[in-house]
Amino acid sequence: MRGILGIDAAWSQRNNSGVALIVEGQRGWEVRSAASSISDFCSFVHDGPALDKGTTAEGVEAVLRLSMGACPTLALIAVDMPLSLVEIAGRRSADTQISKEYGGRKCSTHSPSPVRPGPLSGEIVTKCAELGFPLRTGSCLSPG
Repeated sequence: MRGILGIDAAWSQRNNSGVALIVEGQRGWEVRSAASSISDFCSFVHDGPALDKGTTAEGVEAVLRLSMGACPTLALIAVDMPLSLVEIAGRRSADTQISKEYGGRKCSTHSPSPVRPGPLSGEIVTKCAELGFPLRTGSCLSPG
């Protein structure tokens, strides 16, 4: 059984981050658990710890550990937030290209900066890598 963890990360402490775990079962892909906050997700999956709303590296780590317990063959983590192996200092070429293509359809990107998402981006990359999910970049991704 393979699984995919999705995190719609809030960029600030005052907002919640949505989380979903989908697994490949006998009938195809299905939602195992989904919640509009890290705290609710932890409670749904494993009567987990109460966490403050918002996104923190510790919250993401709790979600990853619980997801790996619920789906030991977790294959992928998708995060709706700019992540990078280098510090994000401002708007990137990809942000501009997405906004040009999709802005007219109300699907542009936020402008990342050292403040937003700030250090949270690097903390998420570090926590995921520590648990065996290094950030993959490039046009062609291969397993391993």
